[in-house]
Amino acid sequence: MSTSDKGLPGSGFAAELQLQRDIFARELSTFVDTTLKQDDAAEAVQAELSELKVAQDALETLTEHAQATGDVALGDELVAFANAIDARMAALLPKIMLLTDKEGAVEHRAHSLARSAFGIALGTEHVKVLEAQATRFEQERDYLADFTARAIKAAGTVPVSVGATGNTTAPGEPLSAVIEAYCANQNAESCWTAKTDTENRAILAQWLNIVGDQSITGYGYEQHRAYKATLQRLPPNINKSPRYRGKSIDEVLALADQPAAPNTVNKNLTRISALFRWAVEYGYTSLNPAGGMTIKNPKRANEERQAFSDDDLIKLFHREDYRRERATLPHRYWAPLIALFTGARQNEIAQLHLADFYEVDGIPLISINDQGEGKRLKTKAGKRTIPVHAELVRLGLLRYVDELRTTNETRLFPELPLQRDGYGQKVSKWFQRYRRQCGISDNGKVFHSFRHTVIDRLKQADVPKEKIAALVGHEDDSVTFGRYGKDFSSAIMREVVAVLDFAHVTGVIAPYSRN
Repeated sequence: MSTSDKGLPGSGFAAELQLQRDIFARELSTFVDTTLKQDDAAEAVQAELSELKVAQDALETLTEHAQATGDVALGDELVAFANAIDARMAALLPKIMLLTDKEGAVEHRAHSLARSAFGIALGTEHVKVLEAQATRFEQERDYLADFTARAIKAAGTVPVSVGATGNTTAPGEPLSAVIEAYCANQNAESCWTAKTDTENRAILAQWLNIVGDQSITGYGYEQHRAYKATLQRLPPNINKSPRYRGKSIDEVLALADQPAAPNTVNKNLTRISALFRWAVEYGYTSLNPAGGMTIKNPKRANEERQAFSDDDLIKLFHREDYRRERATLPHRYWAPLIALFTGARQNEIAQLHLADFYEVDGIPLISINDQGEGKRLKTKAGKRTIPVHAELVRLGLLRYVDELRTTNETRLFPELPLQRDGYGQKVSKWFQRYRRQCGISDNGKVFHSFRHTVIDRLKQADVPKEKIAALVGHEDDSVTFGRYGKDFSSAIMREVVAVLDFAHVTGVIAPYSRN
C-alpha cells in the first residue's frame, strides 16, 4: 500500500492552481500599471487639447479685431499664430490615435483577465473538493495501516518481505543494530557522502534517544505518531547548541523554545522512513510506519529561499572591498558573478576546472560535470553546458581562464581546498559574512539566492520552463521533453542566457585584473 503524498487526490492540481494564481497576480499588476500609464497619457493629451482650445478661442477673437480695424501687422502675426496652432495639433493627432488603439487593447486585456479570474474561482472550489477527498483518503490509509499493525502484532509474527535476500540477522533486532547495519550498507555501496553519513547518524541517534532502543518489529504507527508529535515541539540545533547540552528530551521540551521549521521536521521524518524502507527490503521487518508521515509546510517552496532584489545586488557588487579582494581571492570576485549570469549552484561553480571552459561553433561554454577529483553533482540533470554570458566575457572571465592555463593551473579557483562538503565550503562561509556586511540580514537570502534570482528573471521574461530547467539543471518531468527530447543547442541556450540583463548592477564593475 503506497503511503506517498503524491498519491493523494488533487496534489498536482492544487500546485498548478497556485501557479495560475501567481501568474494572474503578476498579469493583474502589469495591467493596473499599464492602465495607470494610459490614464496619465490621456490626461496629458487632454491638457494639451485644452491649451489649444484656449489658444484657438483667442485667435478667433483677435482675428475679428484685426478685420474690424484693418490692422495688417496684427493680421500677419495671427497667421503665424494660426500656423503654430496647426503644427501643435498635427503633432498631437498621432498621440490621440495611439491612445485610441491602446484603449482597445486595454479593454481586450480586461476581458481576458476577467475570464482568468473566473477560471481560478472555479479551480478553487475544485481544490476544496479534492482536499476533502484527500483528508478522507489519509484517514482511511491510517486506519488500514493501524489495523494491519495490530493484526500482525496479535498474530505474534512478522512475515519476511518477498524477495528479501542477504539477511543474516533474525527479525526482531533492536533498532540500534538495524541503524548500524543500515549505515554500514549505505557507506559500503557509496550511497552517502561523508557529510550525509554524519547528518543521517545524528538524526537516527536523536530518534533512538526519543523512542528508545526497542525491537524493530514492535515499532508501529502508534510509536511513530508519538515520535512525530515530540519532534514537532523540539527546537532546531538540539545537538549543537550549548543550551541543550546534557539535557534530556523532556528537559529540552520544558524550555518551550521555538520549534524547528517544518522543513527540518520533514527531513528527520523522511530519513526515518528511508531507514524502514531499507529494513523492509532486507527482511528486518515488513512494516514502514514512517512512510509518508510528513507535515504540511505553510511556506511555499519559493518563499524559503528568496531572490535578490536590485537593491540587494547593488549592495553586493558596488561595495569597495568586493572589488579590492579580487587579486588575492579571485573566487570572491568571480563566484557571485558566475552565479548571477548562469544560475549555477555554489559548489558547481567552486569545483570548476579550466578544462570545463571550451568553445563550440564560436560560442564559449561552461561545462557543469562531475569529472575530476572531488567533483559531484546534486542530480543527474545537473550535468549540462551553459553559454558564457556577454557580460562575463566583458568582465574578463575567459581572459582569467587563459591566464591560469599559462601558469599550469587545472582549476578555476586553486585557492579553494576540497573539504567535507566539496570545494564550496569556504565560499559559503565568506558569503554569509559578506552579505551581512552589505546590510542583507534576511536569513532567506543566501548564495543560493543568485540561483533563485536567475530563475525568477527568466520566468518573468516568459522564458519557457523547459529552457529554464535546461539552464539551471532541473529535471524535466514531462514525457515529451524530459524523456524523448534532446538537449537544447548551444545557440538556443545562448539566447536564454542573453535574457539576463543586469547591466544596471554590473555595468560599473571594471574588468578583472590581478593588479
